[in-house]
Amino acid sequence: MNTMHTDIQHLASIVQNSNDAIIGKTLAGMITSWNAGAERLYGYSAEEAIGQPISMLIPPDHADDFPWLMSQVSSGQKVDHYETVRQRKDGTRLDVSLTVSPIRDEAETIIGASAIARDITGRKQVELALRRSETRFRTLIETAPGAILLVDESGLIVLVNERVEAIFGYTRDALLGQPVEMLLPQQFRAEHVAYRNGYFEQPGVRPMGIGRDLSGQRKDGSQFPVEIGLSHLQTETGVLALAFVTDITERKRAEEEWAQLLIREQTARAETQRIKFEERERISMELHDGIIQSIYAVGMSLEIARTTLANDGRMNEMLVHATQNLDQIIDDLRRYIRDLKIGTDYSREFQNQLQDIVRNFRDTSSAKLVIDVPESLTFFIEKYLHAVVQLLRESLSNIVRHANATEVHVTLKESPTHITLRISDNGLGFDPQRVELGNGLLNMRQRVEQLNGTVEIVSQDQQGTALTFTFPVSWGPRQ
Repeated sequence: MNTMHTDIQHLASIVQNSNDAIIGKTLAGMITSWNAGAERLYGYSAEEAIGQPISMLIPPDHADDFPWLMSQVSSGQKVDHYETVRQRKDGTRLDVSLTVSPIRDEAETIIGASAIARDITGRKQVELALRRSETRFRTLIETAPGAILLVDESGLIVLVNERVEAIFGYTRDALLGQPVEMLLPQQFRAEHVAYRNGYFEQPGVRPMGIGRDLSGQRKDGSQFPVEIGLSHLQTETGVLALAFVTDITERKRAEEEWAQLLIREQTARAETQRIKFEERERISMELHDGIIQSIYAVGMSLEIARTTLANDGRMNEMLVHATQNLDQIIDDLRRYIRDLKIGTDYSREFQNQLQDIVRNFRDTSSAKLVIDVPESLTFFIEKYLHAVVQLLRESLSNIVRHANATEVHVTLKESPTHITLRISDNGLGFDPQRVELGNGLLNMRQRVEQLNGTVEIVSQDQQGTALTFTFPVSWGPRQ
């Protein structure tokens, strides 16, 4: 356990100290983790950012970014090198390149997304400057902080800056006039010629290799992951392609360490729960098999004594009272043992209460009820049990009384970072923008907000209603 804890701390430190901004968020867009790189990039502290919607970083004219990115992540896709605009705390805008990956739980269910953001404002400024003035071109290329190559339509390198020499290990003279494919691993060179020709047919500003992992090859033959942005320059002799190359070795390592951190923390949590459960089982067994049985034996002795002294009224009364007190003590101990066990396994307690809720619903409604709830809920502690049970009861009660639905779906999902309860029906529905929420929905919203959760209401007239309640897991990772 100590080794595992040390590993988790080490991995968390790597993520925290990465130069890139690394942000974790739920599928609903609530920020769950925020490293030092994110603080530097966006200006918000971790305390200010965690628990807030990711939309606070998105300018209004880029509001469509998040739904599209989440649709990709929700389908299991990783989005590489997505270039867009974000907004800092002070209101200034910056260009960023995003790599967005799904976060999965132990059951491989997608529970959120991790986004690694890199400031490409400087690169964008270089591109803009190049388009405005070819005269300043070579100076800007040479002084740019990133590696930049200029390639003609035949695929030959016509210009490189010092960063290209540093990253790939070649001198400038060794690169100029050579095919750009010399900087790629051998197995990708033939394929790249076709991609290059396609780019010159339709030049534009875009990332290279969307959806694919790109690699560069140094002079010594070693390979490393790269991110490449493409632009173009129209000259008197034709179109030239600008390639902006970034060595993303550290970013890849941070992604891998982040994934390992989540897995190890989840494993540690499960192991802690197992140890607690076993310890409570041991205590309850000792109480039952040892102390209760001993008290019971004392009670039997008192009962024998009371029978023997039946003619002594005063003594008989005292023994009866003592026997009753022992019975009460035994009942209290048994209740304590029961509570001890229930307190260890809220998942089982929830399943028991869920059965009662389902039975009551089917007694009062003819609607089809579909339940999708895991048999085991690892992160389901007491406060979530009470909240989910109450929300479920109130929602199903509202459906019975108001929805006139024929089918109802209940889904509960959990992860190391959040718990999501979704209740949907195909009933009458309503317009959330035009109908004032009743006390029932207002009470549910208040109950969720007390746990720092969110409520999403989606409903249309005559097309049903869907309520989604999301709670952040209080012990989950915080950066």
